[in-house]
Amino acid sequence: MPTHVLQRCLICMIVFATGSALAAPPATPVTKVTDTYAGIAIDDPYRHLEQLDSADVKDWARAQGSDARATLDVLPGRAALAARIKELSAKASDRVYMVTRLGRSTYFMKKQPTDALGKLYVRTGKAADRALFDPDTMKAATGKTYAINNYAISPNGRYAAMVLSVADAELGAIHVLDIKSGTMVGATVPRIWGELSAIWLPDSEHFVYTRSSDPARAYGKNQMIVHRVGSDGKDDQPLLGYDIDSTVKTRENDWPFLTVSASSPYAVLQLVDGVGGMPRVYVQPRDQLGKPGAVWRELIGESAKVRRTTHAGKWLYGRTFDSASRYRVLRWDLSHPEAVPVEVVPQQSGVIEDIGAGSDGLFYVVRTGAVSDLFALRHGDGAGKARKVGLPLQGSIYLSDSDQAMPGVVFSLEPWTAPLDLMMTRVGQANAMSAGLIVNKGQPYDDVIAIETTCPARDGAKVPISILMKRGLKLDGSNPTFMEGYAGYGMTITAEFSPTWAAWLERGGILALANPRGSGAYGEEWYQAGRGATKPNTWRDMIDCAEFLVKERYTAPAKLAVRGVSMGGVAAGRALTERPDLFGTAILQVGLLDAVRTIVASQNGPNHLLEMGDVKTEAGVRQLLAMSSYHNVTRAAYPAVMVITGMNDNRVEPWMSFKMAARLQQETTSGKPVLLRVDEQAGHGMTSTTEQRNAMLADTLAFHLWQTGDPQFQPK
Repeated sequence: MPTHVLQRCLICMIVFATGSALAAPPATPVTKVTDTYAGIAIDDPYRHLEQLDSADVKDWARAQGSDARATLDVLPGRAALAARIKELSAKASDRVYMVTRLGRSTYFMKKQPTDALGKLYVRTGKAADRALFDPDTMKAATGKTYAINNYAISPNGRYAAMVLSVADAELGAIHVLDIKSGTMVGATVPRIWGELSAIWLPDSEHFVYTRSSDPARAYGKNQMIVHRVGSDGKDDQPLLGYDIDSTVKTRENDWPFLTVSASSPYAVLQLVDGVGGMPRVYVQPRDQLGKPGAVWRELIGESAKVRRTTHAGKWLYGRTFDSASRYRVLRWDLSHPEAVPVEVVPQQSGVIEDIGAGSDGLFYVVRTGAVSDLFALRHGDGAGKARKVGLPLQGSIYLSDSDQAMPGVVFSLEPWTAPLDLMMTRVGQANAMSAGLIVNKGQPYDDVIAIETTCPARDGAKVPISILMKRGLKLDGSNPTFMEGYAGYGMTITAEFSPTWAAWLERGGILALANPRGSGAYGEEWYQAGRGATKPNTWRDMIDCAEFLVKERYTAPAKLAVRGVSMGGVAAGRALTERPDLFGTAILQVGLLDAVRTIVASQNGPNHLLEMGDVKTEAGVRQLLAMSSYHNVTRAAYPAVMVITGMNDNRVEPWMSFKMAARLQQETTSGKPVLLRVDEQAGHGMTSTTEQRNAMLADTLAFHLWQTGDPQFQPK
């Protein structure tokens, strides 16, 4: 559910038996390894588990995964629970996402309930949806499961450049589909990070792709390269990036983003130094792009404190926290390079969370708590001229398609208790209307309520938390409860509907979703209060929220699960290691669990330098050690734990989960299980199949119900 796609990744676990004849996991050898960073010695007894290519490590992981699978499969209630989840999944809405409008046509990804993965579709005018590409067609020839990570349509509508990956991997390759003939053309472009789409040039014959200049790296030292459609790629030309001679210099950890369109005489380049960086923005005339000696003019530096930009025609907008913790929006006139930016949206009472520009104006999202409002401002209008867009209900809002070549915006609107819809509006329209792209809609939750409240933190801060439960549920301290937090990169858990979680809520379970410091719940200041040196606020807010749920009798420690996904592994993992007595179970799903080695040894490590810390300084090492769950496992009575990973995860490598599980198995004194389920066909969960997502949820819920004493889930 929360944390979006990541929330539903495949779960991977390892089980100890507790008071039953269930199997125990294989023993893990301990090795003597000590590193010294900035004068600080750090022991790492499970370093050998980082060797993912080692036959011994592979055998160990398979044995752990097999043990976990065998343990979970004999839980008496799991089969019925899995069947209920499958039933709910089959009745869900079509999932429509990655919308692109071009002329009279709308392109989008759609995954129907019976589909394993999403397919690429087009709808032209009032014609029926037409499938353009089904990645499952590649399975017969290759024996592999492909997924579409992203796609980009050429300006003339002839080609779709799709990034396809195998088995939920983060890295994929660009394949170019000739939409008219339905055939692939030219060579594939390998080693493309899953979130980086091709950038078409206006001639529709060339596109720009981004990848690492180092073949051994998944990312970093990135370069932007121009590719001609239909070619073998041997004559691809460097445009800009790391070690490329250009008037703009890039850093080793920069992510470059280019906006170029026939609708604007300007090309706009953004460089972002890792996930915690702020954009540096450069501009040049579009007709100079790629020409020798063409000059990129710096428009916005890091001192401007801009977090996001959007561009249409001669206008560029930036969301900044300069003198505005909840952000404000500035506008630059690209036709007057000497002009200073103008504030067009002042700081609001809520948080300005997103901005997007169409040909007719700027659209921006203001979030209050877990739900948002949408506003529209015509290009050229000043502050105070924006108009609130009428919506049929309250929910979270994400801008799905805003394009400088098209008027208006397409956005998702999603409450906690009913399915998402895709909406559309234009500047000047009083009310948004359904885009009509989701034809088959599922049912809302039956008799479920969402409570928005705050938890008192130990220092007086108020931590937002959203609580979902059945209407009329008795608060007597006996309710099984999942509490989750993410709290990284300023990302906020907002209203999101997941039909399969009804399997939990309908049986009296509670779902509590916290936004500790490190999230963007209250804006930039709240984010900065849970980042780097202040990261301890994140897991202590989680602990305080857990104590709030117990005090208010939603649940009791023995019934409470703490769950963290990806970066949320810091929030959940450190809450677990600091207060193991406060939880009945812990779920650590594809979690960032070894913060020190993340920076040193992970392919994605340098991406986190600004967010987490640097091993080159004593202060950096100490803050990394503080947030590293693995390094804070000591001899203690831990609750039952599930540690989750997929072997194809390039974002958070599986060795982090391996090491955490091994150390917990060694150090726990409670006799309760530590589970590691390893899926060799899974990655970080970005493109998990429906079957994988359903199995993950069934295993997660069954594990917690088993460990919290539900009689239907106790092995005989």
